[in-house]
Amino acid sequence: MDISDFLAKHQLPISYQQQCEQFFIPVAKNILHAKKTNTPLFVAINGSQGSGKTTLADFLVTWLAKNSSFNSIALSIDDFYLTKQRRLQLAKDVHPLLATRGVPGTHDVALMKSTLEKLLAGHSGVPLPHFNKHLDDSAPHNEWPRNNAAVDIIILEGWCVGSKAQSASALTAPLNELEQNADSQGVWRNYVNNCLKTEYLNIFAKVDYLVMLKAPSFAAVFAWRKEQEQKLIALKGQGAGTMNDAQLRYFIAHFERVTRENLNTLASTANALVTLNEQREISCLEFKAD
Repeated sequence: MDISDFLAKHQLPISYQQQCEQFFIPVAKNILHAKKTNTPLFVAINGSQGSGKTTLADFLVTWLAKNSSFNSIALSIDDFYLTKQRRLQLAKDVHPLLATRGVPGTHDVALMKSTLEKLLAGHSGVPLPHFNKHLDDSAPHNEWPRNNAAVDIIILEGWCVGSKAQSASALTAPLNELEQNADSQGVWRNYVNNCLKTEYLNIFAKVDYLVMLKAPSFAAVFAWRKEQEQKLIALKGQGAGTMNDAQLRYFIAHFERVTRENLNTLASTANALVTLNEQREISCLEFKAD
């Protein structure tokens, strides 16, 4: 399969093609094996910032289009972020840290639920939300694309897709400087955790097949996310939605608690576990037994 256009689109080295042939095509075939009914299959991709979730989701859609009769679509949980105005209101009503997009509680869960339900019901012409990270705000509704046909395989990728809530006792002690200095009473982290326990769980429980791109440690996340940020700046220029190193470290700290919990718990439940090394190369691929 020639993926030269795909490599150029995502600014990827030729070595990514070998990675696809060795690891990601087997994942795609395993997903096809899981598609045993006429109803749409709901696939989730979990991975930390910069782990390659969006690229993998796009590759799976590309491969499935060329190698199966199924119509597939990739969505990002990032496109369901609340608007800047709604996050600022949430920050005022609940906790200031909720002004920063990213953690559970900063997505429009009602919109995500209704969008997925329409796609899973086989509807076409469904508006597909789009978030402009460069402007840190939702794109105008008239710019949202729509699916032109019923979808057989729906892929939702995101750093917190499939994440599970922690126990109340696990939230007591601050995890990093951000929690120590900006959430000393634990209001923010308890709110985030409660969102995972309730409205997000209602969506994640519908997932039929989970792929996890597992980072070797949380320490690797900053370097990966920095590379992602540099690509964004190269593509669109420095702007309100891009960050320098200090801003990026502060931003990543918002994700640390849930990311660490994912690394500890999600591997055992993933249908396809893709283990990455420090260089973001795949060191192992494991499939959960049927």
